[in-house]
Amino acid sequence: SVGGEPVADLIVRHAPLHAIDVPPELAPSMIDEYPALFVAAAFAQGRTVARGAHELRVKESDRIAAMAAALSAVGARVEEAEDGLSIDGTDGESLSGDAQVASKLDHRIAMSMAIAALRTTLPVTIDDVSPVATSYPDFFPTLDALIAKADFCRMIIAVDGPAASGKGTIARALGRHFGLPHLDTGLLYRAVAASLLREEADPESETDALAGCGFDDYVLDDPWLKTDEVGRIASIVSAHPLVRKALLLRQKKFAQQPGGAVLDGRDIGTVIAPDAEVKLFVKATPMIRAQRRHLELRKLGVFASLDKVLADIRARDERDSKRADAPMKPAPDAAILDTSFLSIDAAVQRAIAIVNDRMRPPETQEPPETL
Repeated sequence: SVGGEPVADLIVRHAPLHAIDVPPELAPSMIDEYPALFVAAAFAQGRTVARGAHELRVKESDRIAAMAAALSAVGARVEEAEDGLSIDGTDGESLSGDAQVASKLDHRIAMSMAIAALRTTLPVTIDDVSPVATSYPDFFPTLDALIAKADFCRMIIAVDGPAASGKGTIARALGRHFGLPHLDTGLLYRAVAASLLREEADPESETDALAGCGFDDYVLDDPWLKTDEVGRIASIVSAHPLVRKALLLRQKKFAQQPGGAVLDGRDIGTVIAPDAEVKLFVKATPMIRAQRRHLELRKLGVFASLDKVLADIRARDERDSKRADAPMKPAPDAAILDTSFLSIDAAVQRAIAIVNDRMRPPETQEPPETL
């Protein structure tokens, strides 16, 4: 111990984070660790509940109120109680960011939110980090060094494929397995489509579609975006070059974050992240995909004939593969994964095997067509 405080060297490895209930009786012994715990909880799977931490109200700041406000500002789902917080984690997904948060001149809040900002889609500004210099003057140089190391070890996984091929399910599973943030880029175009539908604008008009690109990140959580109606319009607006250009930077920034990311869409491996360490193209027969989509729509309470869903699938394939700007096609070095007759678990395990193989030295990798 040093100065009465326990000191140790820790060896850690990354793994998925799981929510916990913190017993109130532990609060006094870990009171200063709560801000960091709250940040970890924001990215965990499930709901973390911390109670019995009344002392946090009278530290350098009211840390319960300050952390609740800061995490909520960057997109976390937080409930404040008198003696703690309840936080619903993102299961490894990034928070939205795009906010200025107040440190309340509290060094632990400033440091914790600096770490949280590493996993946000858009930038976060902390109003005052000067108190950090008093307690941990090397914090930001150390953090920069860790970021540089993470960037050196970065792994970008690009997952492309047509609608209902299973690419989204596979991409989310890869993100959880490898501890990487995940972005469904199709939701960006669906958000534009939803904006046009709300405004009764013309999706065939590039000017109208471009005006719909200024949406806030919270829109991406709207279940309506998953409907077939929005999907059809999204396929139309995604063909506009100016729309694709407007959303390009948003996607590239997500891909280039420290440590890497998983992105799924239709042009990730060819346009968004052509330098991705791993590229997959997920496919399935049109009929299999139509059957999957038909079942998904029924679960959402949307009833359409299988023939209509199949016709929509074929029409979207035609638009996506024949558009002049960034058509849907496998990257030359992409591994092809056909999920037509694979269960979800089998498809995910095959994808994990592909990623593991791609991260081996080139001379030991399997040829793409054998995976």
